[in-house]
Amino acid sequence: IVEEILKYSSVPVMIQPNAGLPEICCGETVFGVLPEEFADYMGKMAEKGVTILGGCCGTKPEYIKAVVE
Repeated sequence: IVEEILKYSSVPVMIQPNAGLPEICCGETVFGVLPEEFADYMGKMAEKGVTILGGCCGTKPEYIKAVVE
C-alpha cells in the first residue's frame, strides 16, 4: 500500500507501524517483531520513499535506535 500512497502523494509520507501484531501472553500484550526486524522493514520503507518513520504499539526506544543506526 505504501507504493500506492507514494504514487499519489504530494506531501511527505509518514509510517508509524506496530512492532508486529499484538498477542496476549500470560495476561500481557506482546508484539513479536524484534528491533532488528523492525529496523530492516523501516529501511525498506525509506528506500521506497517514505520520509518520516516512527513507531507505534510495541515499539520501545531500542526499536527507534535500531532504525537510526
